[in-house]
Amino acid sequence: MERKLDSTDNPICHINILRSYLGLLCLVKSEYEAITSMCQDAYFKNVLGIKNIPSVERIGQRFDDEGKKCSIDLLKNGRANITPLDTRHVRPDADFFPWTTQNR
Repeated sequence: MERKLDSTDNPICHINILRSYLGLLCLVKSEYEAITSMCQDAYFKNVLGIKNIPSVERIGQRFDDEGKKCSIDLLKNGRANITPLDTRHVRPDADFFPWTTQNR
């Protein structure tokens, strides 16, 4: 069963996940944990048009689950020019942050 982007039967639908994370990025907060401080922020919810702020775990889960499918679709539809390394391996993902955000 596939979830719809604007499903009204799911209180934390995909669009709320995306809006919440976009809101964090606008506040220069890229770690999922920053959403915790926004849960009681009425202005944050109102500006983004969100009724329910997703939990840290929910954001991570959705980005992990849906992100894999979206990444593949983006590469296929965008006709990405993928260049292998000298070892003929292709790096499947990239981390653009020079530090780790795990175990903080």
